[in-house]
Amino acid sequence: MKILHLSHTGLPDPRIERLAVMSNSYSQSSFLGDSTKKKLLHEDAFEKIFHLDEFNNLANAGTPVFFQRLRSSIKKIVKSLNIDLFYAHNVIVAKIACDLSIPFVYDDHEYWSRQTMLRRLSTKSPLVKVKNAIRYFWVPNIYRKWEREILKSAKGVVTVSEAIAIEHRQYNDNCVIIPNFPLKKEFSDLIKPILHSNIPRGICLAADFGGFLQHRYPGKNRELWEKEGGIVMDWVGRPPPSKWKWIKHRDWIHPSTLFQVLTTEYQFGLIPWTDFWYHRYSFPNKAATYSHAGLIFVMNRDFSSLVRFLPSWSYYTYTNGDEFVTAMRKIKSLTPEEILSKRIKLQEWAKDRMIMDNYYDTLETLLKNAI
Repeated sequence: MKILHLSHTGLPDPRIERLAVMSNSYSQSSFLGDSTKKKLLHEDAFEKIFHLDEFNNLANAGTPVFFQRLRSSIKKIVKSLNIDLFYAHNVIVAKIACDLSIPFVYDDHEYWSRQTMLRRLSTKSPLVKVKNAIRYFWVPNIYRKWEREILKSAKGVVTVSEAIAIEHRQYNDNCVIIPNFPLKKEFSDLIKPILHSNIPRGICLAADFGGFLQHRYPGKNRELWEKEGGIVMDWVGRPPPSKWKWIKHRDWIHPSTLFQVLTTEYQFGLIPWTDFWYHRYSFPNKAATYSHAGLIFVMNRDFSSLVRFLPSWSYYTYTNGDEFVTAMRKIKSLTPEEILSKRIKLQEWAKDRMIMDNYYDTLETLLKNAI
């Protein structure tokens, strides 16, 4: 079986690479997408990699001239390959796969027609404000229209949460769930958490792309954390005010050292967002990262898919500011020994459950039935 993975973004992309690796015992995988900018996570994922410059904001928004140019370029490459199956990783390339006469699987790990409805809460640039206004009017309508066509035509659908799957099954019964988990081999040499003797430390992997999106808005949670004190929180994303004592800015951590850094330096992982309707569809990538590093969760109860998946002793949840403060105080009341016990237990639990290896059969059945 020859599979061409399609994406409007480039490599590296952990999810795409992992899915290709998972199928390499019975298929040959290639990739077509935007330009590659960094070293791949799995160098053995693809036999061939193709790049197109035609992926741009106008083409991705379905603007006729640019979208047609993108589709023509993809079609030319496909003609030179003997492909059995497209694996489309977003609604943009899935629409193009829909128009070609080759079976395809649609992987909707973002719920694209809903995600494009999310707005930025603040931007200083007048040009960006105009672009956003056009985007929020045009793109959701286009993607919703494409989505229905894609779901009805796809030979199979993959997503990350039951909430998304329930809605997609209205159009396609063959919808399976494969969350964004690492492969077991990626953390076979993980170190164990050790006892800490200082003030508890937490981390928030919270890159916000230069301006908070609605579903990534922390509201007053950062201020509450700072006011309460007693726990040092490193914030990976837009820096907090420099005068703050209990929240520190930390630069991006390279994936090759991420698990080691989280396991050795931190005890808690924060998902600080305020209530928002999109959360019920979301299964954040950082969930697996936190779990394998043995970081105890602090998160909004809105993340219902994640709450149902994790063991109840591994997290503290909140729905408002008072509950957020209560969660912090519960953390501070734990002894270092209690924290260590929870961390070791969580890491042990995650190594057998939060791994993509558990979905090998699910993926193989879906792909083989698609052709």
